[in-house]
Amino acid sequence: MNQFKALAFAGATLFVASQSNAQANHFFYSDGTIPNTSQFNTDSSVTANSFNHSAGQIRGVVAEDNKTANTFTWSTTLGKNTGGKQADAFWLVLNDGPNPKGIAGQLAAIYFDNTDKVKGPKLSIYGYNGLNGSTSFKDGNGDGTAGDAVKIASSLSSNASTWLKTIRSDEVDASGNRTMRFTINKDIVNKFAGGPNWEGINFTTSLGMWFHTTTSTTATYGSDGFLTNFSYPTQGWGDFTNLKTKSGVAPVPEPATMAALGLGALGLLRRKKKSS
Repeated sequence: MNQFKALAFAGATLFVASQSNAQANHFFYSDGTIPNTSQFNTDSSVTANSFNHSAGQIRGVVAEDNKTANTFTWSTTLGKNTGGKQADAFWLVLNDGPNPKGIAGQLAAIYFDNTDKVKGPKLSIYGYNGLNGSTSFKDGNGDGTAGDAVKIASSLSSNASTWLKTIRSDEVDASGNRTMRFTINKDIVNKFAGGPNWEGINFTTSLGMWFHTTTSTTATYGSDGFLTNFSYPTQGWGDFTNLKTKSGVAPVPEPATMAALGLGALGLLRRKKKSS
């Protein structure tokens, strides 16, 4: 798979199977190395220099808040940096504008673990405690300490099929890129009993993003499927405030067309470009 197809397929995971159109808000980023996609950046102020690439080159990011399907999708395409490092995991905290970093007791911290190439990637979600580091998943009750994790959902739990729509990683292709992606039902986060200030996952015209990639990651889990440890020697990141997004009706393909979404995503993006 070449670089263009890798990012196109990443962008394609914005869409979930349905027989109708969907009202959705999108954020797109490409670092410009993938032909014919850099012009689709939602916010032109975001460039490769906006990210820290210590854990691998962050080549593309896609986020979708789908109001009709009630889903949230995230996809990121990662390459090797100049030192040969490539991310094998990440965590993510989002809100509707301000930089999420440091906001305790209100937001979800989502961890994607791609370290097990045999069993495949894992996804787990916690209340974010506002701390900046490997203990960000612990004690999301808002008191700013690293205690017991506030556990929301895990792909290793028995009820995962009720909320986890898609999780996958396309491993390193001929161009040296890896794409990691997931789609969840937003209710698993939005209806979590997180307290009076709980926000869940929603964004409209703006997006705040706190995104960390990690390399040579060690992730261990308890019998309930939630993290007991998440550690790494190197991390990269992107900290963003009030990113511009796009909203509108997006055509949604049938399940049988999912395998061909590389071309479908490009077609959608071109139509959106022409109509803007």
